[in-house]
Amino acid sequence: RELPTDAVILEVIDALPADWQWVAGVCATYGTRPHEALMKAQVQPNGLVAIEGGKTGARQGLPLPKAWIDRWSLERRRLPGINLDRDHRTVGAQLGVALRRFGAPFQAYDLRHAWAVRAIHNPQISPSLAAKSLGRNLNNGFLPNDRSDAFQTHPIFST
Repeated sequence: RELPTDAVILEVIDALPADWQWVAGVCATYGTRPHEALMKAQVQPNGLVAIEGGKTGARQGLPLPKAWIDRWSLERRRLPGINLDRDHRTVGAQLGVALRRFGAPFQAYDLRHAWAVRAIHNPQISPSLAAKSLGRNLNNGFLPNDRSDAFQTHPIFST
């Protein structure tokens, strides 16, 4: 599956209503799972996101890029008027429904995967730290343990 470029992510999220913009912005900026953005995420004053009791437990996540915090006012939590008193899969699927409704050419989890691509190509972030930010580790199959795989050819990084 082809991941969206940062330019496409910006175009789509900029066009969303403010409540969905916050949810999609948190997923794009921090690589959160959709249900975590809707049910568990809070952007902290230091720019990190706190995930309380997510799929893999509590954690903090790094913003990539940090400028997106201000672009979408992520420090001010805004949620859509949906029923959050359901199981996490049902709640998380609502972001995908909203993205399709607003014509996004990508799926909700593509925002998380695009974050991972940005992280793995950032020389200031170790793969281990990137994995921890996603609530993963290098042993459970999300991030490669080096920077020489197919991620390097992704269009997000082509010049």
